[in-house]
Amino acid sequence: MRKLRIHIFSTILFFLYLSQSIFSQYGITSVTGTMYQKHTSLPARAFFGQKNYPVNCCGYQSGSNTVTIEKEGIPLSTVLSQVGSFDYSGSGKTYTAYGSNSILVNVYLVYLNDPLNLRSSPGYVNFEGKILGVYVQKTKTISWSSSDFASSYYPASNVPGGRTLEPTNWNSGSYHSSWVNSSAADYFQVTNSYTRFTIGCNNGKPGDFFRIVTISNTCSEPTGSGSLGNPQSNCGSFNPSTITNSSSGSGGSGGTPTYFWQKSTTSNSSGFSTISGATSTTYNPPSTITQTTWYRRAYYRCNSSGSVYTSAIEKTVYTIPSIPTAGSITQPTCATATGSFTIASYESTSTYTFTPSAAVNAASGVVTLAAGATYT
Repeated sequence: MRKLRIHIFSTILFFLYLSQSIFSQYGITSVTGTMYQKHTSLPARAFFGQKNYPVNCCGYQSGSNTVTIEKEGIPLSTVLSQVGSFDYSGSGKTYTAYGSNSILVNVYLVYLNDPLNLRSSPGYVNFEGKILGVYVQKTKTISWSSSDFASSYYPASNVPGGRTLEPTNWNSGSYHSSWVNSSAADYFQVTNSYTRFTIGCNNGKPGDFFRIVTISNTCSEPTGSGSLGNPQSNCGSFNPSTITNSSSGSGGSGGTPTYFWQKSTTSNSSGFSTISGATSTTYNPPSTITQTTWYRRAYYRCNSSGSVYTSAIEKTVYTIPSIPTAGSITQPTCATATGSFTIASYESTSTYTFTPSAAVNAASGVVTLAAGATYT
C-alpha cells in the first residue's frame, strides 16, 4: 500500500510539473477561478459564437472562460497596424513604459463562449509579460493577418453585436468604472502590476471576446555591437583616458540589454579576458598601462554566449628608444667636404632628428654631415 501511495504522489507531481511547463510555454504563469487554457487542437470555427448560423455559429466551448494564444513574439507595430488602436490602454490602466512599438508582444483571445453567467465567478489569467492593451470591439476580436489561426476560425465582420462586451453598448466602448467588478454588468480588470486579466461575464450565446496584448518574453540577441572611440598612443607607460561610446549596441528584443568589457595585450583579435565590474557603454582604464593594450565591448540581451563585439580600440605604448650614440666616424677630407658617422644600436623604427638638420640613411643608420659644424 505504501508503494502505491508513493506512485500516485509521484504521478501527481509529474502532472503538475508538466502543466506548469505547458503554461509557461505560452507566456502564461497560471490561470485561476473559472479560466481554462486551450491553445492547440481547436475545432473549426473555434472563435465563432454559438448562434445565428452560419454567420456566428459553433465556436469552441470549454464549459468556462477560456484563454487561447493567437501569436507569440510579434512586433507591437504589426498588431496595431492590423487590428487597430487599443480600446483600453494608457496610464493607470495598462503598462506604458515599454518604449518603442518595435517591442515583441504576445496576442491572446480571452473569451466566454458558453451560455453561462460568471459575473460572480470571474476567471483570471496571469501572464508572464505585462499587459499593454485590450481590444473589446467585435471588429477587433475577429480575424487578423498575422494570427496563427486561419481566417476560417473567426466569424465574419458582420458577426452579431452581442459579441462585444455589453457595457460598450451604452458607453461607446470607453472605459467606465462600472466595468470593474460589477455583478450588474459584464466587466474586466487589469491588475497585479498589469500582469493579470480578469473577466466576469454573462454570455447570451454570441460570446464575450477580448483580445489581450502582452509583452513577450521571447528573447532575441542584438545584431549590432556599436562602435568605440578615443584610441591613444604614447612613448612609454601612460594612464589612458576614457574609451568613448561612438554608437550603442542595437537590434534584438526581450531579455536585459547588457554590456561588458574585455582587454587583451596579445592582439586586436585574440587573448581577450573579461574586465570585472565594467558594464557601461564607456570604459575608463583605471591605471597605467605598460604595454600596448586592446579593449573591446560586448553586448547581449539573452545570454552572454550570444554577445556581439565591437572592433577593438588600441591604446598603444611605444618603447622609449635608447639615447643614440655615435659609432664609427668618417671625417671630411680635402677631397670630400662631408663626413659621416653610424648611429650605434640603430633602430629603423625610430625617428632621429639633428640640429642643424642632417640626412639619415633609413636602412643603415649612417648620418651624413657637413664639415665645420657641431651637431646634436
